[in-house]
Amino acid sequence: MTEHIPVEGKLGLYRDPDSTAIINRDKKAYLDYMKRKKIAKTKNSELNQMKEDLDNVKCELGEIKGLLSTLDQKLNT
Repeated sequence: MTEHIPVEGKLGLYRDPDSTAIINRDKKAYLDYMKRKKIAKTKNSELNQMKEDLDNVKCELGEIKGLLSTLDQKLNT
């Protein structure tokens, strides 16, 4: 295995001379990235749950409107 070459001007980044891949050896930056990714996933999950709840409320409101309409028709006949 060959030595990784530091990327000029970028701390913690190294190039693998065999595959030419850029490798990040900055563990703190990686952990910060994973933390941000987890927070974004949680927010996305919460947003999806809110959308589902709103769809359920809309459906139930439609049912209530239908029942009120039926009740109005029966009272006016």
